[in-house]
Amino acid sequence: MPVSVESWLGLTVAVMVAAGCSSGVAPGNGAVQNAAAAKQVTVKITGFQFQPETVAVSKGGTVIPANADSVPHTATPSPPGSFTATGLLAGGDRSAPITLSQTGTFGYACNFHPSMKGWITVVP
Repeated sequence: MPVSVESWLGLTVAVMVAAGCSSGVAPGNGAVQNAAAAKQVTVKITGFQFQPETVAVSKGGTVIPANADSVPHTATPSPPGSFTATGLLAGGDRSAPITLSQTGTFGYACNFHPSMKGWITVVP
């Protein structure tokens, strides 16, 4: 029996949430937060890393990057336009909440340190 793309994607997200790990599409450190219940998640920027690297929020939920490093960072979406970029976050700064209104998995990186990457999965 053929499986629709929507069913396959829904199953993939459900398995990621249940397993608490990331897929090959969005490599992570296994620190996925509770996707089904998350309305707001803080991502700490420390040691030139986003922690946790992979987070999940419900549709309409928010993510707040908080820079604990002493150097500036950004959280810039990839692809551009998938959510509003933080702009410059100096050491100790927190971003305004980033509201995620579309479901899917969205990557982001620091403009100054491109090896710093993170992923946000937005579930219905």
